[in-house]
Amino acid sequence: MALAKAVARLMRRPGPRPVVDEKPGCAYGMVNRRALDDLEQAFARLEAKVNGVLLGIVATVAIEIWRSVR
Repeated sequence: MALAKAVARLMRRPGPRPVVDEKPGCAYGMVNRRALDDLEQAFARLEAKVNGVLLGIVATVAIEIWRSVR
């Protein structure tokens, strides 16, 4: 019970909540952040290409079905 009251008291604490600083604090962090950003961009490009290929496959199958029915 005491733990629940303490947590409730902390949650009601007035004032602004602390903001988390997302900037890297050292050279390793900066290199790591840049590598992750580059990886994220590469993944986005790959995802767009895969989506294009899948759309082409679905369109081809739909056209072939339409031709065979007609």
